[in-house]
Amino acid sequence: MQPRGNFVTLMLHDNLRGCIGSIEDDGELPVSVAEHAWSAAFRDPRFPAMQEKELNDLSISISILSPKQAIRYDTEQELLDSLRPGIDGLLIEKGKHRATFLPSVWESLPDRGQFLQQLKLKAGMKPAEVPELAWYYTAECISEEI
Repeated sequence: MQPRGNFVTLMLHDNLRGCIGSIEDDGELPVSVAEHAWSAAFRDPRFPAMQEKELNDLSISISILSPKQAIRYDTEQELLDSLRPGIDGLLIEKGKHRATFLPSVWESLPDRGQFLQQLKLKAGMKPAEVPELAWYYTAECISEEI
């Protein structure tokens, strides 16, 4: 029942089908996970609402996050050097631009430079911009096929 940041990721045929969550704790964990699961299925703005016929090939992953820790860096290279591929999730921010990648994203973007570049694009930043703020976190992941 302890509050923790969490994300629910839905995959259909090994393709992302929805992912909603919160870095910060937002209430009791079971309630938060249930709300994020529903939102991933029906409110992820990147996808139409899930249909019943998709359930047969759906897998769900629940990531329970550690508290985020600030990363101290002066250059982008120092930020890159601080990352632990396959272990750290990353949250970046510059002005109104903010985005995160869960640790599981390392599976598809194993290169530190690529990981950060794609995260900057997700945040709406230009590739040459350096994030003003960055945090890392880890995740305990539970995955199931439905």
